[in-house]
Amino acid sequence: MQGLQGDLPTLLMVIIAAAAFLAGLCGERLRAKLARQAWQKRRWRRGEGGVPFPVTDPAEQLRLVMDAKFEKRRLLSRPMAFKEFAPPAAPLRVSDPQPAQNYVILYQSSD
Repeated sequence: MQGLQGDLPTLLMVIIAAAAFLAGLCGERLRAKLARQAWQKRRWRRGEGGVPFPVTDPAEQLRLVMDAKFEKRRLLSRPMAFKEFAPPAAPLRVSDPQPAQNYVILYQSSD
């Protein structure tokens, strides 16, 4: 019994550390489960733009697209003109320099 009394504080610390680890593990799993349930609840709401997932019926997909509100957006393509950068080479189609970033877009045809 004498040898066990010397190791008792160490054994007690190991047991406390293991219990704290297991409590943290269970707490994290519970937090993740609750977060997942809250996310699924938000995702399934219809009134605020949420769509039930997955939508596998083609008619339901079409209805969702037709009911969606779209707004006009400018296309990403820019007007381009031929400009010479290296006179012996053929001219390249480039866009005008843009004022904010001062960049050009090059277009090389595959013809």
